[in-house]
Amino acid sequence: MRRASQEQQTFTVNSSSSTNMFLDTEDAEIIAEASRLLLQRDSNDADALYYQGFASLVLGEYSAALEPLNQALTIRPDFSQAYITRAIVYFNQGLGELAIGDFDLAIASYTRAIEQKPSDGSLYIARGGAYTFQGRYEEAIADFTQAIAINPQDAFAYGTRGDAHSAQGSYEAAIADYNQAITIDPQHPFAYSSRANAHSAQGNYEAAIADYDQAITIAPQDPFAYYNRGLVYRGLERYSDALSDLDRAIEFGLPEVQPERDQVEEIIRRGGATR
Repeated sequence: MRRASQEQQTFTVNSSSSTNMFLDTEDAEIIAEASRLLLQRDSNDADALYYQGFASLVLGEYSAALEPLNQALTIRPDFSQAYITRAIVYFNQGLGELAIGDFDLAIASYTRAIEQKPSDGSLYIARGGAYTFQGRYEEAIADFTQAIAINPQDAFAYGTRGDAHSAQGSYEAAIADYNQAITIDPQHPFAYSSRANAHSAQGNYEAAIADYDQAITIAPQDPFAYYNRGLVYRGLERYSDALSDLDRAIEFGLPEVQPERDQVEEIIRRGGATR
């Protein structure tokens, strides 16, 4: 399954705001323009520099993202979220070692923040997200569990813990967390998508399709939901449905799945099932 992880979707910048990594191009362009205007007034505005780099990341302009993120970190060396975002840029550029270094710096920064604000659940979620990116799932689960202890109604904390369980192959535990996230927030599209991925991994394809359907109803431009539902359809030999979903995934931001889409089209051309 290909997906936008919970950590990519949202990372907490501080206790009162969050950054949505799952934006469309228009939103990113608005953020970029707002940042540009703020930087005209103050070229050392670390927040504006961060958002300029963040917008470039969303737009896929990785080289352009690095300069403002580097500047933001020079101005504010403890800017945890900037380390996270720069790490994601590095990963997208194939610079894994640099990315891991930034995640380490982010974790250290979040740890210092937690020492100062031990009752701020958002800090545990953010550090847990960094642990998840590094594959340190037990530490991530511990942080998400602490966030839930602080705020038992935090749907996002349940979703991120579910992702860590899922990454370990603990699908029943993951589904239980996604169920709780959906109970708290029935309009949480990524919880449906994540639960669908877990169902699919278990071979429960009809349940997976139902959850992808719901995720798409809530977030109709989520390319990952279309892509993953398309994979399920392909596995069920519903090639026409698979082709339609892969087309939508490409339309909404996953051009790299074009070869898979073309493979499905070739199966149909050769007389494969088209239902």
